[in-house]
Amino acid sequence: MDIIMLSATLAEPLNILTVGLITISAGLLGLLSKYKIFLLLSIGGYVTLIVQFQDYPALVIALIGVIIFNMWYATVGGVTK
Repeated sequence: MDIIMLSATLAEPLNILTVGLITISAGLLGLLSKYKIFLLLSIGGYVTLIVQFQDYPALVIALIGVIIFNMWYATVGGVTK
């Protein structure tokens, strides 16, 4: 009798792609609209991608830069006078 695994890990390529697409979509929505909260919500997705791709230093550094930019633009940079 086979054991059926109901849980899926994040290491599956489709799950990683889904997290990436939702994260990038939320970031773009935050950049292009007046609702900057989406920039802050996308940070969780970027952290998830950093954990998943921690073996690639260049990608980790780039994602940390994107997180810093999102935090800056959502708080100080997005203010228009």
